[in-house]
Amino acid sequence: MDEKLTLACLEKQTEYVGQVATADHSQVSLDFMNPIDLSPGQKVDLIVERDGQLETIAAELKAIDGNRCSFTLLTHARLVDDERAPRAVTAGLTVSITLNSDTIIGSLCDVSESGLRVRSLGDYEVGQNLLLQMETEMGNISFTGRVARLLQSADDECCDAGIQIMEMSRLDRARYNHFVFCLINRTRRAS
Repeated sequence: MDEKLTLACLEKQTEYVGQVATADHSQVSLDFMNPIDLSPGQKVDLIVERDGQLETIAAELKAIDGNRCSFTLLTHARLVDDERAPRAVTAGLTVSITLNSDTIIGSLCDVSESGLRVRSLGDYEVGQNLLLQMETEMGNISFTGRVARLLQSADDECCDAGIQIMEMSRLDRARYNHFVFCLINRTRRAS
């Protein structure tokens, strides 16, 4: 199997990327580059991208053997999460990220009305506030966001940051919402 899954543990606000080793209808085993800081019995979310959409599967950690972990799947279908807005995968779009007067460029991974996921070389911490700016077909959009989740791959210098939108002008909010709406509709038409 060649599929990668993201393991998210909300209790510890951590994420890990694992390679699927084995899978059947109710069990999955993942190989991780490094040991994970979780214990059997903990509930986690396994996140996979399918058909341009992010699918979240609730699971329980059953066993840890070195860097291989076994999970029992608690849900088997796409979850409809009232708190998580519909997301659209983005390709080839960038965002300027400013933290403490240092600005770097990141790649947009996906967007929703409440936030976005950015891949960059930045060194972030959950809870940090960032200034973000991106150029879209609708014009320039600037806003303040808070790092809500981090995903750091052991074999890569980049990290994925889940950023929650905190402050945005009314004009930028209108542009951003239109931008997200258009991307979600393109994704639905393409699948």
